[in-house]
Formats: sequence, C-alpha cells, structure tokens
Amino acid sequence: MVLLSFSVKKDELLAGTKIRTTRLYTPVKWEQWKATIPPNNTKVLDLWWRPRTKERLYIGSRPGKDLCYVMFVDLNGRPWPCRSWEDRPITPMSTEEFRQYLKEEGFAGELEQFLRFFEDHYSPLEGRLFQSIAFPPMEEKQ
Repeated sequence: MVLLSFSVKKDELLAGTKIRTTRLYTPVKWEQWKATIPPNNTKVLDLWWRPRTKERLYIGSRPGKDLCYVMFVDLNGRPWPCRSWEDRPITPMSTEEFRQYLKEEGFAGELEQFLRFFEDHYSPLEGRLFQSIAFPPMEEKQ
C-alpha cells in the first residue's frame, strides 16, 4: 500500500467528488504512485484523512487511475497549469482541461481558492514540478 493523506477537502473526499491530488514531485513518490496504476499495479493507494491526529479517518484503498506531471507557468500575471503524461512533453492545459482538473481536485468553480491554496503552500509556483494522481471514487456498498 501507498499512504495518501489529506488535510483539506474532507467533504469532497467522502462524497467522491475529490478524485485527484497534486503534490510536489519526488522521484521516490513518483515510483510509489506509478506502482498503483493498472493494469500492472503491484500496490494500491491507502487514503486517510489526517492520519497523525485524533481526527484520523480511514477513507479506503483503491488503485490509482492516472499519473501526470504538473507545472505552473505565468500567463498574463496569473499561474496557469501545464501537464505531461510520462512519455509526452509538458503543455499548457486547455481551459476545459483546467476546469476538469479543478473539479477532480475538489475545487469545482473555485479557481481563486485553488490558486490561493497552491500559492500559500508552494510559492513561488513557477519552476516547481508537481505530480498528480487520480483515483476512482469509492464504490457504494450494497
């Protein structure tokens, strides 16, 4: 299992509307996340809400869905995300791709909040490499 902990967007995680997370790139974490992507996955993601606190909540285990690199570039004075799959060059996201990315991150319709979150946690954004993994929402139990 590969631990994936969260401390923001709990309601969206539990509702299954947050199905992607983006973190600073590290080669070790990239390989761990890559090992969760089917069809050749050997591990699964183990999702937790604040695992090192009294609030900890186990969300569940699931495979990764896709994995990509993300970078932000300055576009008219504002950060704009660029993305690359492992075997392709990094290119700016289209407006529709960015809208979908925001939705998957649990920030649907919250562009300013999303940018502020990234700037508060990772400033300066330009030149930093991130990795982003999607995971399917939990299936409802019958």
